[in-house]
Amino acid sequence: MNSMIKQSLVEWNKRYDNFAKLQHIYIALIVILTFVAGLLSLLDIVIINTVLEVIKLIAITLFVNLLTMILVKSFVVDKIKKIKISKK
Repeated sequence: MNSMIKQSLVEWNKRYDNFAKLQHIYIALIVILTFVAGLLSLLDIVIINTVLEVIKLIAITLFVNLLTMILVKSFVVDKIKKIKISKK
C-alpha cells in the first residue's frame, strides 16, 4: 500500500509543474474542508461558519492563482520559448 502511494506521488510529481501541483492541493483542501464542514454541521453551527469562511478564502486563492498561472504562461513563458528558439 505504501509503495503504491509512493509510486503515484512520484508519477504526479513528474507529470505536473509547480503551478498545477499547487492548484491540486487547493482543490483537495476545498474538498476535505467541505467534508469536514458537513460533519461539523451536525455538531455546532458556529464552527461551520468559520470553516466555510476558510473554504471561501481557499477558493478565492485558487482562482487568483489560476488567473496568475494563465497570465504567466500566456505572456511570459511563450515569449521566453520564442526567444530561446530564435537564439538557436
